[in-house]
Amino acid sequence: MILLHLYLDKLKGKKGILDFNLYIKQLNDKTKDLKIFHEDSKKELCINLADLFAWGIFRKYEKNDLEWYKVFKNKIKVEKILE
Repeated sequence: MILLHLYLDKLKGKKGILDFNLYIKQLNDKTKDLKIFHEDSKKELCINLADLFAWGIFRKYEKNDLEWYKVFKNKIKVEKILE
């Protein structure tokens, strides 16, 4: 049995959270082993770090600013633009 914990920034209200969780669980019947946590990113370090990583990618492609991207670019194994 594989147990997966998914942590998300708590951006939505109660109904939005319930709708999101239901949608994800409907994607695959194996999601019974999935636990979804909606947490405040200011209190959850891993979400905060993911936000920083995403911000670096955003800055690269939307603003042509590579300053933050250069900090972690050597850790990226595959980078592919989907259109």
